[in-house]
Amino acid sequence: MVIDQAGEPSQSSIFRQDGNAWHFMSLPTGIAFSENGNFATSPGVFDANHQGTSAAFTGPTLWSSDLDVFAQPSGGNGSHLDMLHESPYSQGIAAETDNVFWVFDGYNHDLVRYDFAEDHNPGNSWHGDAIIHRFSDDVLNRDPSGVVPSHLVLDQNKQWLYAVDNGNNRVIRIDINTGVPSAESPSYGPHEDVAEYLTYTGYTSEVVVSGGMQKPAGIALISNKLLVSDYATGKIHVFDISALPAQELFQIQTPAEGIMGIVIDPEGRIVYADHDNSEIVMVSPGALSLNNVSDNLLVYPNPAHNYVKLTGNISSSDQVTLLDISGRVISQFSLSAEGLIVVSSLSPGMYFFRVSSDSSGLNQVIPWVKN
Repeated sequence: MVIDQAGEPSQSSIFRQDGNAWHFMSLPTGIAFSENGNFATSPGVFDANHQGTSAAFTGPTLWSSDLDVFAQPSGGNGSHLDMLHESPYSQGIAAETDNVFWVFDGYNHDLVRYDFAEDHNPGNSWHGDAIIHRFSDDVLNRDPSGVVPSHLVLDQNKQWLYAVDNGNNRVIRIDINTGVPSAESPSYGPHEDVAEYLTYTGYTSEVVVSGGMQKPAGIALISNKLLVSDYATGKIHVFDISALPAQELFQIQTPAEGIMGIVIDPEGRIVYADHDNSEIVMVSPGALSLNNVSDNLLVYPNPAHNYVKLTGNISSSDQVTLLDISGRVISQFSLSAEGLIVVSSLSPGMYFFRVSSDSSGLNQVIPWVKN
C-alpha cells in the first residue's frame, strides 16, 4: 500500500498486490528503500516455495517503487526485479546503496550483505551477477516464538550497521567496511548460481545495548540517538550512542499492543507499526507518555504554531530545556510568570520540553509538536 500525505486530512492510498506475492513477498518482516527508487523486502519464512524442503529457497526480494512496474503484469514470475536466497527466516532488512541490502538471517544466525548488481528486469529469474557476503562472527538469535522480527538500520555517514538481536535481548553494530573473506566456503548453500558467495570474519563488532527490554523489535537512528521499540511493552526506548555502552535517555510509552518497526519521517515524527492492531501509527502527543513525567505538567496548545504555555508541577527556579527529536538542545531558559514560550521560529516537527528541578533532583519530560 502506498500512502500519500500520511496523517493529513488529504491522506490517500493505493493498494497493489503482486501476482506472485505468495512467494516473493512471503510473510515480509521488513522493508527498505534505496536511493535509486528500488526497495527490498525480507521474507520471514523458512521456504518461500512453501514446500518445507531442506533446500530453503528464501531471501530478500528486490522491487521497483515505480507504480507502472510494481504489481503490473510482467511474466510468469510477477513484477519483482530480483530475488536472492540463502537467508531463511529473514528478520529485518536495511539498504546500503543502489541494489545493495543487508539482511538478518534468522536461520543461520548472522548478517548477510546482498548485492543484486543489475536486476534481471521484472518477472525474470537470472541471478548470475549477484554477490553475497555472510558476516558470521556474531551469533544472532531470532525471537524464539517466531513472532517478533529483529530490524536493522544503517548509519550511512559512519557506515555502522545496527541490528536488533531479539533472541539475545540486545542491539549490536558492525562496521560494514571491515572484515576479510574466510578461506572456508559458507556452510549454508548456495542454492543458486551467483558470481560470488563468501563468508566474512574479523570485522569490527560492538554491543550497543544489552538488556533492559523484553522483546526488542524496531530500530531507528537520528543523529547520535538510537530508538528501539519493545513489542512486549509498547515502549520506545531512546538511547544516546555518542559513547558506548549506550545510555538510556528516556522511554516513550505508546498505546501499541505489539509495537514492531519504527522510523523517523521527514518531519521528525515517529511512525511505528502496531502488529496486534494491524495499524501504522504516527506518534501524536496525546497518544504517548514518557517516564518521569508528572501528571501535573502540561504544555498547550499541543500541537502549536506560535507559542505554548508550560504549567503544572514547575517553579520559576526550575530550568527548562527544549530538545529536538534527536536530543539536541535547542534552548534553555527559566519560565516567565505567565509561562509563555515563543515557538514561531522553530521548524515543524516533534520536540521535548525537559524541566529540571534543583530542589527535587527530578527531570520531567513532555513531548510537544510544532505544526
